[in-house]
Amino acid sequence: MPECQQQQQFIKKNNNNNNNNNNTCNYFLMVLQTFECKSSSPLKPLRLLLKKSFQIAHVNMTTLATTANSLKDVEVESTATTNNNNNNNNNNRSEGGAVRSTEISKRWREINWQDVFEGKTTSNRLFVRSAIIRKDLLPKYASMYQLPSICVQSIDEVVAFVTDITAAIISDNDVQESLNGENNNDISKNNSSTKYCGFVLKPTDSSNAFGVLFFDDPVNDNRVPEAIKEHGKMILQPYPRPCLYEHKYKFHLRMMMLLVGDLDVYIHKKPRMLIATNAYNAKNWEDEYAHITNRSINMKSNDYNQSKQNIKFSQCEFSTEFQKDIFTQMKDIIKKLFKDLGNTDNYVKKSEFLPLRTSYELYGVDFLVSDRQTVYLLEINPEPSMDVFNMKEQSQMVGPDPFQRVPSTFIKVYSKEMLNALNILRRKR
Repeated sequence: MPECQQQQQFIKKNNNNNNNNNNTCNYFLMVLQTFECKSSSPLKPLRLLLKKSFQIAHVNMTTLATTANSLKDVEVESTATTNNNNNNNNNNRSEGGAVRSTEISKRWREINWQDVFEGKTTSNRLFVRSAIIRKDLLPKYASMYQLPSICVQSIDEVVAFVTDITAAIISDNDVQESLNGENNNDISKNNSSTKYCGFVLKPTDSSNAFGVLFFDDPVNDNRVPEAIKEHGKMILQPYPRPCLYEHKYKFHLRMMMLLVGDLDVYIHKKPRMLIATNAYNAKNWEDEYAHITNRSINMKSNDYNQSKQNIKFSQCEFSTEFQKDIFTQMKDIIKKLFKDLGNTDNYVKKSEFLPLRTSYELYGVDFLVSDRQTVYLLEINPEPSMDVFNMKEQSQMVGPDPFQRVPSTFIKVYSKEMLNALNILRRKR
């Protein structure tokens, strides 16, 4: 008997034995017919939660509906990743390969979510967190804290975006010089007075800087259409002129972030500074060791020196004032992001972000600092490498049980419970 029919019979059987759950049963029958029966790989976690739903009264209709849709989205996320050039995708982190969402989804599926929902056990991963880890979804909720972003699938879309950004720069920066024909704000001229020096393309379904491409001229740079052909949908952003370490090297900052329950957000007090191997050069776009700062890429260079290129931000050459300002900007970005995610007016889908009281997760958050000392959120990475912090296990950083105690090396920047309490007090006044 086909898998789909077996599941429907199972539901009908449970429906007959549980008359009080008719509405729930009918809803899940619809969900399975709509989603699972069209899928080549059945959603086993959905069936487990469905079976238990007829036995546990406190799992209400709304929760189950959210769960079903969330699982559907997770399945879509794990199966819809690009299959182009899989031979080039080395999943070994130690060798600097990409980690696609399919690998993360496998780890997610190892968790007994049935027990997590019942409160019998805890999970070191959030149930649904696509809104913060997917490059194509994060701009939807973090546009105020990121560079202007757009998903593109064709060279025409790339050219249109580049044209729009360049036009905006010319309009915003020294309009008089542009009117005089000096064109000092043209990105392609690599003039130091402009806010951006070029553009960057990133695959939506990979990590560790796999497939990232920097450029300034999409029309004459053959790498741009080739990248789109290879990766399909990509994220396109302007490339701000970076703040340089030792007035020479581009860098990015990695801050660890811990999400606990529903929902407390913590950040680690000691971010790391990851530095490019080669000197920054806005005219040489093919030098990935100058523009890409991820350790996984730079470790491939014969000139890579970990002791000099992976350092504590507090030990860098920048002044204490500068460090405090940058740290505050990073902290505020994370605080405001989760305040926005928790704002019911923003209509954040449960199928894109659903923390649970019985789950926690550690992330690596990457920031870029521009030459104007503006901090931009780059991305939020699940399964962050602990090697960056000279550790082997996540427990060395978060402790044995973050529900009981979060180590003092973390600062709490957001609490949903506290924010809700403050809002209630404000309404009573």
